[in-house]
Amino acid sequence: MRQNLPHWNYFRILEKDLEQCFQYVDPVESHFSVHSDQFSKLILVACSEIENALRSLSLAIDQKSRVGNLGSYRDTVIHQYPNFWRMKFSLPRYNLSFCPWMSWKTENASPDWWKEGYNKIKHDRVGNPGSATLYAAISSVSALEAVLMHLYRFKYQAARMPFECAPHLIYPAEEGNMGGAEISWSWELPDDPLAVKKRGDGG
Repeated sequence: MRQNLPHWNYFRILEKDLEQCFQYVDPVESHFSVHSDQFSKLILVACSEIENALRSLSLAIDQKSRVGNLGSYRDTVIHQYPNFWRMKFSLPRYNLSFCPWMSWKTENASPDWWKEGYNKIKHDRVGNPGSATLYAAISSVSALEAVLMHLYRFKYQAARMPFECAPHLIYPAEEGNMGGAEISWSWELPDDPLAVKKRGDGG
């Protein structure tokens, strides 16, 4: 995949910014509620980009899809990718894992990092200083990665990038192989036939 990937380039910047934060806040579960202005900035930027990427994905799937809120995007995305909510990510260096879209499994509910993090920061950052948490920052960057992997699969029918584009902090749980004539990075989506077969759940 050598198309222009502006959303992915943005994700990579956010991933690096998040990693820099780890110099000051150790990424362990006991620190998930630690909050800072730096996390606030990351959450705001990541979630704004999620809205842009979800809009692009929804319109790519269905040009008549409703645009404007997370719920409308959820309907379109889950219709196309019923297992989207399963997308899981790990930070192997820190033994952490996240499933940022889990709330989309059975209901049209906003994820907690969106509702309690992004929305409160966006509407009243000063009044909600505790909303800009480490947990919300990692979750929002992971959530953006999930949307982009589906967006590029749908638009380009490919899940492969040059190796230099691979994530360096947050990795999808279902990764493909690295290799071939050109060193590259690839991944599986939860709705891929092979991923479904591995789970043995029929979908």
